[in-house]
Amino acid sequence: MSKNIVHRVSVDVAMFLTLASSLVSGVVLWLVLPSGRRSGYETFLGVAKIIWVDFHTYVSLVFAVALLVHLALNLKLFSTMVKCILRRR
Repeated sequence: MSKNIVHRVSVDVAMFLTLASSLVSGVVLWLVLPSGRRSGYETFLGVAKIIWVDFHTYVSLVFAVALLVHLALNLKLFSTMVKCILRRR
């Protein structure tokens, strides 16, 4: 298997895992833990709300970096697709 394929698959797996983690923590923050003053003391599954917020923030940042790497690895493909779409019009 070529190095390029391994890099692309690794980035895609990282994107999936970080997106799923961000989604789960976002749903917990949105639907389970209350918002407002003094809500930082609330816990879910033994984890304080502030930890959920930090986890959500950092995982989302890692996802954004993985997305940028994904776009960089596939830049030639994206530019070729845009050119083909513009030629059809």
